[in-house]
Amino acid sequence: MAQLSAEADLLRGRFEQALATADRVRDANGARIAALAHIGLEDLRSAQAAFEEGLRRSGDRSRLLADYAIFLLEAGDSDAARRLAGQALDIDPDGLDPLFANARVAQARGNLSDALRFYEVAAEVWPESRAALLGRIGMLGELGRTREARPLIDAFVQRAPGDPDALYLQARLAAEDNDWRAVRSYLQPIEGREDARMQMLYARALIELDLPEQAMPRLQAQLRRYPDRAVARRLLARAQLESGQSAAAYATIRPLATSPRGTSQDLAIFTSAARTSGQPSQVEEALERAPAAERLGTLLAAGDAALREQNWRAAIDA
Repeated sequence: MAQLSAEADLLRGRFEQALATADRVRDANGARIAALAHIGLEDLRSAQAAFEEGLRRSGDRSRLLADYAIFLLEAGDSDAARRLAGQALDIDPDGLDPLFANARVAQARGNLSDALRFYEVAAEVWPESRAALLGRIGMLGELGRTREARPLIDAFVQRAPGDPDALYLQARLAAEDNDWRAVRSYLQPIEGREDARMQMLYARALIELDLPEQAMPRLQAQLRRYPDRAVARRLLARAQLESGQSAAAYATIRPLATSPRGTSQDLAIFTSAARTSGQPSQVEEALERAPAAERLGTLLAAGDAALREQNWRAAIDA
């Protein structure tokens, strides 16, 4: 009874109460709940201490190991996360938390096919799980297997019509078909949500529909919130360039185009912005950190051609 009460407090964000109740649960799950409550209170040191305490306690440790794996993954220790996630799955091969943990770890390590496999098992064993279905759809999308994702998205839409995630997934499919009016239509009812994925896709649709001025405030807000997000910077520079704000586009894209993370698309935007804002000599700065010379000419030529033709899909794959 105490465990259920503590779990309920966690879900309601009542972390202090969850801690107090979890103290009466003296097995591994009690320590797991305490660790999650500490995370909610942003006390990561105490959270790790609680996880470690749970490893020494009796009882089913599969969920503790799974949550500890995610904790370590987010802390940057993917090797330890993989080890703990594997231990969790050994204890409970059909457990939802162990399956999710292994999927998350596999995805973070770039093993997308493995991540998909874990989500597929989770969706099969737990057909009522929304997260399992969304994870499976997400991995199919990451792997470029959109055709396989479509019927799953249709099933999710039928299960939860009007759900924000359902609308977003429908918009993603419309984007794959280059139907930007449909993308805008799907996302308009939820355009005020603070969801970076939705905001990025909605802004992209506005740009594709020749409404860059409407996209810019959204992208500026995203960039203020996530200054290292390359997609937001790239899209904002594109919107500024399309709006005739070449100097602003130059200032926006310059940090990305002159960094090791800069792509051929970033270089193409930078080149165009520099030339149209009267700063063509600055292009050399970006070229110094660009890919090898034998690749660079082809990349820049392709990017410039796409920009001249206003072929933004070819010039910028956001």
